[in-house]
Amino acid sequence: MMVQMPRAGQKILSLMDFSPPEIALLAQLARRPRESVTMTEVSELFGVSRPAATQLVLRLCRKGRLRRYRDETDRRVIRVSLTPQTADEVEEAVEQVLSRADRVVDLFGEEKTKQFIRLCGELKECAHQECACPGRGAAADSFRAPKEETAV
Repeated sequence: MMVQMPRAGQKILSLMDFSPPEIALLAQLARRPRESVTMTEVSELFGVSRPAATQLVLRLCRKGRLRRYRDETDRRVIRVSLTPQTADEVEEAVEQVLSRADRVVDLFGEEKTKQFIRLCGELKECAHQECACPGRGAAADSFRAPKEETAV
């Protein structure tokens, strides 16, 4: 009997065809799946040159995940957005992740979950200090764990 992989698992395995920078760009665009960004914004977001950003975007365009086009108001500007299919898949995946995260919080408890998130943030900061990763770009910074609110 052949074991059928759950649909969510198939999507995760399909991501293995992407390099870490490609996954990071898809993740950033997934934060606003129905909007576009300029190539300059991609370059600044990742702290790389425009030619390097262009190569990254072109790879994802060839894979059918991004759409690259000229801005309608300023033809010199190149814009990038998720393809409609990718945007739909991202929205579905986000819903599944959030649903599962809600169930985990219910099982683990809200206070323990907050503590875990805070500790993960501290661990990440220690790791960044240890490797002293220069030029990580805004993309890496945007994945910071939320700061715990303190009572005043």
